[in-house]
Amino acid sequence: MNQNIQIRDRARKLLEMGSVAEALSLLEKNLKDFPRDIDSIYLSGICCARSGNHIAAEKYFKRAVKINRGLYQAYVDLGLSQFLQRKFQDAVKSYKKALAINPAFAPAHANLAQSYLQIQEPAKALRHARRCVEIDGANPNYLNLQGVCYRKLEQTEKAIDTFRKINTAHPQFYAAYTNLYETYRLLHDIRNAEETLLSAKTIFADQATVYLALGKFYEQIDRTADAKNLYAQGVGNCGDKLDLLVALARANRMLGQYEEGLLPIDKALAIDSAYQPAVAERCSFHILKGEFDEAYALLTGFIASQREQPLTPGLSLAYAHVCRLTDRPEESLRTLRTVLDVPGMPDEMTSVLLFSMGDSYDKDKQYDRAFTAYRKANSVVDYTSDIDRYLEILSDIESGVRQEALDSAIRSDFDTSKPVFIVGMPRSGTSLVEQIISSHPEVCAAGEITELWSIAQDVSDSRYFEHYTRQRALLSKESINLYAARYLAFIENLAPDASRITDKLPHNFMHLALIAQLFPGAHIIHCHRHPFDTCLSIYFKKFNDNHLYARNLSEIARFYARYMQLMQRWQETATSVFNLKYEALVANQETLSRDMIAHIGLHWDEKCLRPHESRRMVITPSYTQANRPVYSDSISRWKAYQRHLQPLIDVLGNPEQYE
Repeated sequence: MNQNIQIRDRARKLLEMGSVAEALSLLEKNLKDFPRDIDSIYLSGICCARSGNHIAAEKYFKRAVKINRGLYQAYVDLGLSQFLQRKFQDAVKSYKKALAINPAFAPAHANLAQSYLQIQEPAKALRHARRCVEIDGANPNYLNLQGVCYRKLEQTEKAIDTFRKINTAHPQFYAAYTNLYETYRLLHDIRNAEETLLSAKTIFADQATVYLALGKFYEQIDRTADAKNLYAQGVGNCGDKLDLLVALARANRMLGQYEEGLLPIDKALAIDSAYQPAVAERCSFHILKGEFDEAYALLTGFIASQREQPLTPGLSLAYAHVCRLTDRPEESLRTLRTVLDVPGMPDEMTSVLLFSMGDSYDKDKQYDRAFTAYRKANSVVDYTSDIDRYLEILSDIESGVRQEALDSAIRSDFDTSKPVFIVGMPRSGTSLVEQIISSHPEVCAAGEITELWSIAQDVSDSRYFEHYTRQRALLSKESINLYAARYLAFIENLAPDASRITDKLPHNFMHLALIAQLFPGAHIIHCHRHPFDTCLSIYFKKFNDNHLYARNLSEIARFYARYMQLMQRWQETATSVFNLKYEALVANQETLSRDMIAHIGLHWDEKCLRPHESRRMVITPSYTQANRPVYSDSISRWKAYQRHLQPLIDVLGNPEQYE
């Protein structure tokens, strides 16, 4: 027995020194002689967990609790090994057993809360997060978990208050800043989101993560120049961190500054030629310049030189994309199948990979398989539908579209024709329209900015636009002028000298009445397309959590029907809206391009006939289309998917009526 203890103690010391494999080898030998030595069994589980072998760790912890059912720590470690294998229901059972033994063990409550969050039971998660705080209220991890639970339950004010308290009491706890930022982003509160990350930057000035988070935020709100400056500052303060160099290159690429952008990429690859994000970014430079063959040669050369290294999901996606662009769909599919077979792939990444697989099958004209991949991509991540809420919002908005209400509405004092709003359903041609218009030398394309959306939320005093129409009607002249000034300041900061600035957030069709109040002289272009092509195109792309209806064809159709009804109401008013059918633009580009430029009050410029030559990069799902000549490939795409259209037909009727 003394020998058993000596071996076990030696293994424990090796484990403390980081010699995990050597420690496990000793323990396994010990267990051959003493198979029921619970300390050796438990320590073997710890060794496997440290080395990332969670399957083996689970087996050892199960052996430990079978011998001694009073080991609550072993149940906690068993739950963690199951959690890391994404066996969340099993993890819940293990954590509950630990708490049955020791109800005051805060880590078990915290891990149980995390497991409940994974299986979409935030109310149960919150109960255990609160218990953690009761046991150890000074631990910022537990307060942070409580805030996450509040956010998951859409109790955003409580979430914000919790994260702010952590920032005050524990200013060095970075996770609370990121969670507070993400909460503001969910609320489309751009200003507070930015202020949160700027505050974090003052404290974590030497941490690359804060520059990356703030820079990504600037990219998302189309402040790419600010992102570039921030990444450059991060490189200066943090050194040549690979992820910062790649981000700096990306910002330069998005600004069309190719030569300048290649410098940080070359530096990153000089530091580590096998750093896959840098290779993927280098590939993106080629793609956005239309150099598809060069992109393919780059990736195939890299893969050949790194045969021992598996491709990351990110580089696999880049390679699959390039294969599609160079008419190699089968090669694309082989790559995606390989990475999808990797065990433990997170659901979000699985969804992205399946969308890419759908695109590859579509490229190969295997339409039934493509649809199956898209269906799986939309269903692999659990979610709660938002369609009823959207239909309620749209119904409320429609109730306010009456000529007498519009005539009597208070308007701002701003006499400006600078804003150009390009609205419609997503995937209806808004990117192409903005690319055409912004080819004009007097126009700046702001892209999909959320400032108007944020103003509309402030007007309704609700993230979800509750009582929006009523609240909008109650706006005072002073408030309207303040909101108009706020929006103008935002877009003019992007392009102070531009005569027109486009805002192409498609869902701004919900805010046409607000636009009319803020900017009576604004120009509105409404893009629409065959409803079935639009709905399928939405279903075939991964949208963020603000548009959960996009994951279900029937719900997309219901949203589309209500959108059509709303836009028809606008047609019955005197509001000046330029209606543009995508199919007509493709068939008669010059005439309709001239009409659009005339509608926004500018003289004609021949550059508007060559939008694909614009140096502006389109960073939306449409970017590879917008940076090539106008084409007709996506017209009547629905005909290839006729076997799968019944959910659309049930709501929208026969597709031929829209031809």
